Amino acid sequence: MSASQRVRLFSFPHHQLLFDAFLESVYEERPATSAPAAADGKRARKNAKEARTAKRTKQQSENAQDEQSYDIVLDFRALELTDKPRLYVIGSQPYEQVSGVYRPLRLRFHQARWRRRTGVFTNLAQLGEVPAEHEARRLMGALHVRVPGEGEFFFIQNASTEYAELSLFAGGYSLEERAEEPYPASYLRRWSYAPPPPAGLTPYRPILHRRYAGDAIPIHLGKREYKRRLFVGGLIMQGNERPAVDHVLNLCDIPNPWLRDIPSPADRLSCQGEMALGMRLDDLRAEAEWVVERLRQGHSVLVHCYAGINRSSTVCCAALILLEGLTAEQALARVRKSRPGVHPDPYHWFILQRLAEEARGEYAPIPFVAAPARQDHAIADQVDPALASLAPEPIDEGEEADGQNAHDEHDEHDEHDEHDEHTLVTANAAGE
Repeated sequence: MSASQRVRLFSFPHHQLLFDAFLESVYEERPATSAPAAADGKRARKNAKEARTAKRTKQQSENAQDEQSYDIVLDFRALELTDKPRLYVIGSQPYEQVSGVYRPLRLRFHQARWRRRTGVFTNLAQLGEVPAEHEARRLMGALHVRVPGEGEFFFIQNASTEYAELSLFAGGYSLEERAEEPYPASYLRRWSYAPPPPAGLTPYRPILHRRYAGDAIPIHLGKREYKRRLFVGGLIMQGNERPAVDHVLNLCDIPNPWLRDIPSPADRLSCQGEMALGMRLDDLRAEAEWVVERLRQGHSVLVHCYAGINRSSTVCCAALILLEGLTAEQALARVRKSRPGVHPDPYHWFILQRLAEEARGEYAPIPFVAAPARQDHAIADQVDPALASLAPEPIDEGEEADGQNAHDEHDEHDEHDEHDEHTLVTANAAGE
C-alpha cells in the first residue's frame, strides 16, 4: 500500500492553544485583494489583461474549487493559567480548579472550504444564538490529518455531547491577536490536555488485524515480556470470524459482527460513552481490573471500541498502569508504539492521570464544598442546580501471580507481517 493510500497525521502548532478555549464566533470572510497597479500606456494594459485571462483560465482548469474558497475564521479566547490547578473530589469524582485569563485570538484558515458542519454549526448565521454555556463552544484542540479519498483537512474538536462537527479543507492558516481585553476565569473542570497523536503515517498490518482485530501491546509479567497478550482495536476492524484471543472487551454499543447467538461468558460487553458522557474513575478502574485479572492468568485480551482510538486506548492505558505501575504518559507512549493514532479524549485523559496517581499512592484530592454559582466564566463546570446541564452527578462512594505462558504461540509469530492501516475515524465528542 502506497503512502497516499494511508492515513497521515500532521502536527498542528495551535492544538494546545485551542485546548479549553472559548469559541466566540465562526464565520467566512473573503480575503482582501489589493488594487491593480496603474498601467502606462495601451500596451501595458493589454499585457495585463492577457496575463489576467491566462491566469484565470489556468486556475479554472487546474482546480475549479479555488473560486469557491475563502477564509474561515474562528474568533476564540485562549485560556492562560495563572496558578497551578488544585485537585478536588465531589462524591468520588475528581475535579480540578483552574484560574487564569482568557486572551482574545483569531485563527484564520486561508483558501478554505467546508468539509462538514453539523449540529449548532450547521447555520453559522444562527451561531450567535447558541448559549455561551453550550459545550460546543468549549474547544478541545484541532487535528490536521490526511485521509485517503478525502485529502488533507482540519478537524476542530469541541466538548459537545451532541453531534456538532466542524471540519474544513484549507491551504494554510495563521494566528492573529485581537484588540479586546482579556478577562479572568476561575472554574472547576474534569478534563485535561491530552498529548496529540504523533505526526506521521499510520502503520499497515493486515495479517495481524485479520487474526486479532487489533494491534498488539507488549506487557510485562514478572521478568518476562509478552508481545501478544493485550490487543487494542476497533469494531470496524472485525469480520465474521471471532478474533484469535481468549477474551474480548467490547466498549461500544454495537454487537460484534462475529457474535452468533449467546455471548461467550469469557467476554465482556460494557457500553461506555465519550467526553462528558464517558467513563468515570470508578468505571475505568473496574474495566482495567477485568483486563488485568485475565492477563495475569496468562490469557489474551482484545479491548475494542468502535474505531479503536479513544475508549479502548483509555482502558489499555489503565491496564498498563495497574499492571506495571506506569504513569499515564508512559502508558500512552507504550500503546502508541503499537497504534500511533490512538487519542484518549480530555475527560478520559484526566481520569487516567488520577488513576496513575492513585496507583502510586499520590492521589489526595481536597473534599469540595459547593459554593454559590460563579458567573464570571460562561462555560464553567460547577456543581450547582443552576448549572445542572454542565455538572456531572456525583458517584456514590461505595496476589499478583506471574502469568505462565499458556499462549506462547501468540508471542512466536514473525513481526515482519505486522503492517496495517489504522482506519482513522475523525469523530466528534458524540462518537469516535
